[in-house]
Amino acid sequence: MTVPFMISGIILLLIILSCVLAPLVAPYGESEQDLSDSLAKPSKEHILGADKMGRDLFSRMLFGGRITLISAIAVVLISVIIGVPLGLFSGYYGGKLDSITGRFCDVLLSFPSLLLAFLFVAALGRGMTNAVLALGIVYVPMITRLVRSLTIVEKNKTYVEAAESIGFSRPYIIFRHILPNCFGTLTVQLTLDIAYAILDLAALSFIGLGVNPPTADWGAMLQEGRNFLLMSPLLALAPGAAIVVTVIALNIFSDCITQYIDPQGRPLPSFEKMEKYRAALTRSLRAQLKQLSGAKKIETGILSIEDLSCDFVTIDGIVYALNGINLKLKRGEIHGLVGESGCGKSVTSRAILGLVDKKHARLRGDIRFHTTNLLELSENEMRDVRGKRISMIFQDPLNSLSPLETVGSQIEEAMANHMDLSKTELRGRTAELLEKVGLHSDIAKRYPFELSGGMQQRVMIAQAISCNPELLIADEPTTALDLTIQAQVMSLLRSLQKELSLTILLVTHNFALVTENCDNASVMYAGKIVETAPTKDIIKSPFHPYTKALINCIPHSGAEQNHEQRGKLQVIPGFPPRLYEPVKACPFVPRCHMANSKCDEMPHASNLGNGRLVCCRMAGSV
Repeated sequence: MTVPFMISGIILLLIILSCVLAPLVAPYGESEQDLSDSLAKPSKEHILGADKMGRDLFSRMLFGGRITLISAIAVVLISVIIGVPLGLFSGYYGGKLDSITGRFCDVLLSFPSLLLAFLFVAALGRGMTNAVLALGIVYVPMITRLVRSLTIVEKNKTYVEAAESIGFSRPYIIFRHILPNCFGTLTVQLTLDIAYAILDLAALSFIGLGVNPPTADWGAMLQEGRNFLLMSPLLALAPGAAIVVTVIALNIFSDCITQYIDPQGRPLPSFEKMEKYRAALTRSLRAQLKQLSGAKKIETGILSIEDLSCDFVTIDGIVYALNGINLKLKRGEIHGLVGESGCGKSVTSRAILGLVDKKHARLRGDIRFHTTNLLELSENEMRDVRGKRISMIFQDPLNSLSPLETVGSQIEEAMANHMDLSKTELRGRTAELLEKVGLHSDIAKRYPFELSGGMQQRVMIAQAISCNPELLIADEPTTALDLTIQAQVMSLLRSLQKELSLTILLVTHNFALVTENCDNASVMYAGKIVETAPTKDIIKSPFHPYTKALINCIPHSGAEQNHEQRGKLQVIPGFPPRLYEPVKACPFVPRCHMANSKCDEMPHASNLGNGRLVCCRMAGSV
């Protein structure tokens, strides 16, 4: 729990308990008076003093608080009882009901809420009951509007359509499926409404439209005390402070409970302290090893990943996403990183660029770009690397491009961040880049939603190569594109790789794409690279059972298959493991037809020569 949540919760709990238990806690009765103690100063007998009638101020604060809180809750309940059904039915059914409800809300919301409450109370007569009823009606449009908006969003979701297809009645769907999904936002709003109701009720009592004397509430006490500010300031300050503290505590509490109602917003424990300790220990050990061995920095190619592990903190526990990744990229190659969804490919690519949330993730190992360990760079230093020396193409171009800016301005923005070019030079280079990726320069004036999926991906490629990076990470660059456009995009990447001497890391789950475009390939499974080899060798003779299973899943034409296989698409039985525990044995064992007792321990990568590394005790027997 966060500190504001705990503090506001404790304050509210104390206020509620003391007011509810007022008959037991208060030293005097609500209207018990002693004229000899009129306007008495704070003392042992009267903790906060006494009012002009000699009534104990502290006792009246407790009794008045009880009336104020109960009345505020009653206001919100009235608005919920009327507003929630109106919002649910108008949002779900629409039509005339929605129009009539909308006009009703518009009329009431066109007046200031407090002024409208004054009019209702004046018509109904003074008294706390009428004040509560008036405010309850005034709050109805706000609740109705909120619930209607939430209902419109929820009714278009697939789960509602599925419920309708099963045969559930519409009222059942509304109250059983839609309403529970509105509880989160609604709870926050109702907590805030209680705070607003306290203020409005206090205002009505202050002008004499609330409780009738001698009954106390905080607003009436504030009105009585203002006449004695010089002689006894606590008479006004005490109820005023009670109102302020309660309202502020409710506001903070409502803000904090959002995190606990919505699982995605819950605060997670931080690895920050652990990371600082680990970093200090790692630096110390490396310094000692360097002194002992006299080690020298060695050029390890353009990118070298050694023993990279990454753990994420989630609501369900720690996910061990990467488990000792080892990967080397040579300058000028296209290297494929292939595996099923969830095996850690995208985490690896984001770790290279430092896009992993370090507060809720723990990274270990080395990511060396030339001789620089990227994991040791500060955020400012990484900004100089991203886009300029290492760039990335994301798998969803439409969501990766801002819908409010033209594609040309977004390409220019990327260059302006790293290159010292004038506005004219930026425009000229943007036009040049668009033509290089097969688009007309006029495309720069268009918005992303005006382009097809293939054109959007070409814009992403132009943006990625705009600052002449050395390494380009292509994360599923052909997702959601048809086969013809896929081929065009990959052909474009290959031509750019040769023209600009790029090194490309192609992240994909499509082994056919790797076969056709990559020089070398690495196969990932359960956060670990299980096999690395030249692509032609890995296709011809896979050494790991998982690699072979992936290759068998590549669709073939009927002419390449025998009669029994024709028309059947190969699949890998079972599912990848859930990585909520550290992997100690070979993770592919439950799905491997060659597994035996030797596989109960995690195998180490074996170097079989010719650039082939295999992490399997049965390597070569596949």
